[in-house]
Amino acid sequence: MWEQVGNYLTEDTELMLVNSADTCNDNLMASRKRGKDKPVAIDLSQLSSVKYEMINCDLADTALLVNGGLTADAYQFATSLNGKLISFPTIESKGVVNTAVSGSVALFEIVRQLRLLATRTSDAATETSVV
Repeated sequence: MWEQVGNYLTEDTELMLVNSADTCNDNLMASRKRGKDKPVAIDLSQLSSVKYEMINCDLADTALLVNGGLTADAYQFATSLNGKLISFPTIESKGVVNTAVSGSVALFEIVRQLRLLATRTSDAATETSVV
């Protein structure tokens, strides 16, 4: 399935991953493959991490993958695209927001940045046409 998703993304697409499942020590997360009972250890340290307020949408298309428990297939897809794991504040190493809230906050930040970029572009075009 993830190969098909990749067909809709450009080479320049920046994949941002929101994962609100609790992680274990050393960024290991137990995940289950669809239809299997045996947990698969996923090392989230293989994905670079970025704080939610530091998401950068200026340079490329952005794809947001929001999930509550990363499957092994989704993890493979994210690492193949050099995805970035969006981090959110924690209290005592526990997430403080659920999947829906995490995804909403990340999406809000992306939209906020795109609006700022559009305003800057519009202002620059106006200044150029006035001169």
